[in-house]
Amino acid sequence: MLALLFAAALAADTSSADLRSLVRKALSGLYLEDERRGQFLFKARNDKKDFDAAGKVTNHTSYVWERIDVEGFPFGRSIERDGKPVTAEERKSEEAAMRKRLAELKAGTAPAPPKKPNPADEWYSEFPEALEYKLVGEDTVNGRLALLMEASPKAGYKPKNMRARVFEKMHARIWIDKSASELVKAEAEMFDTVSVGYGVLGRIEKGTRLKLQRRMVGDGVWLIESQSLKYSARILMVKNLRSETATEWWDFRKRPTPAPVIAPATRP
Repeated sequence: MLALLFAAALAADTSSADLRSLVRKALSGLYLEDERRGQFLFKARNDKKDFDAAGKVTNHTSYVWERIDVEGFPFGRSIERDGKPVTAEERKSEEAAMRKRLAELKAGTAPAPPKKPNPADEWYSEFPEALEYKLVGEDTVNGRLALLMEASPKAGYKPKNMRARVFEKMHARIWIDKSASELVKAEAEMFDTVSVGYGVLGRIEKGTRLKLQRRMVGDGVWLIESQSLKYSARILMVKNLRSETATEWWDFRKRPTPAPVIAPATRP
C-alpha cells in the first residue's frame, strides 16, 4: 500500500489525498518518539539564547548530558554546563541522588512517572489535516532519498485545538524518507502573527522558525537528531519572549536488557 502511495505522489496527477496520506503516515513516527528513544543510550546538548528587542543576546546557556544505564535503569548524567565540565562537587551530588533513586526503584517505592497525554490529543496531530501539500521533487538527506514537499495553510480549516492555530499562518517544507516513510526533516516558519485566546493568552510572532532532522539510529528506529526553535512571543499580554533553543543528540547505543520496572530517564 505504501509503495502505491509513493507511486501516486510521483505521478503527474498527484492528489491532495495521496500527499496527505503520506504526511499522516510519516508523522506517526513522531508520536512514538519517547517510546523509541527510551530504548537507547545517548549524549545530548541543549543550547539557549535570549535576545532583547534589538536582537542582542542577553543570556546564553548550554548544557551537555548523557543517558546512562545503571543496573537496568536509565539516568541522566551531566557532562558540561556552559562549556565547562561539571565540578567534582556537582558529580558527587548527582551520584548521591542517583543512588537514592535507584534504591527506590528497586524497592518499588519510587513515585510513578506523570501520565503523558495521548499523542492523538496533541495539537501537532492536526498538522496533516491543517495544511495543503505540494510535491516539489526529491532530495538526499543523510545519504537517503526523500520526497520533498511544501505546505501552506488549508483554506477553511478550523483548528480543533487552540494551539493548532499556528498552522493558519505557517509555511513549511518537509522531507519524507522514500524507503522508510518516516519524516526525516522539516522546516517551518510563521509568515504572520497568530493570537491565542484573542491575544489575551499570548501571541506567536511573525518570523518564528522551527527546524528538525531525524535519522535511523538502529534496528529501523528513527529518532530526532537535532531540532531548533527561534521564536518571538508575548505571554498573557505582559511578558515578551525572544529566544532561540537548539538540541542535538548523538552517540546512540542500544540499551541493555532493562530491569522489570523501568523509570523515565531523570536529569539532574
